[in-house]
Amino acid sequence: MFTTQKNDRKERERYARQRARRLLGEAKPAHGWGLNQLLAAYKVGQVLNALGAPRWWDLEIHEIDLLFPWDEDAVDMIADDMRRNGYGENCPPIVLFESKVLDGKLRLEAARRAQVTPRFEIFDGEAEAALEYAIRLNGRRQNFTERQRTAILVEMGVR
Repeated sequence: MFTTQKNDRKERERYARQRARRLLGEAKPAHGWGLNQLLAAYKVGQVLNALGAPRWWDLEIHEIDLLFPWDEDAVDMIADDMRRNGYGENCPPIVLFESKVLDGKLRLEAARRAQVTPRFEIFDGEAEAALEYAIRLNGRRQNFTERQRTAILVEMGVR
């Protein structure tokens, strides 16, 4: 039987909701949380986490971030630093837009290689604002004319 990713996700969500309801029904903390109730609540959390966004190491790169060049040497340097220092406060968060990496593909790959968990932020805005944001952050490496920006937006289906 042919299934799409959308159908697979709906099926997983339905299963997770059913399991969460069953496990919550087992919890019933009428007189405080006992060991069984805490275990049931933990299981509910695991199920709900499985429903959420993809694991960070499986995130896709947004089309906007693909506009900017890949720098293997930079990834190696960042990964080495992360191995020594972890994902430090001086390392900016990886920015997600539409559940994909809008900014930080090099940091994401470095974190994968260094086996450290990065920090994330969600970009809250429209595609045009996301493009402007990414261009502003990466402007030192890539200068786009207004015509190029418009062409990118048209290609993305925004204009």
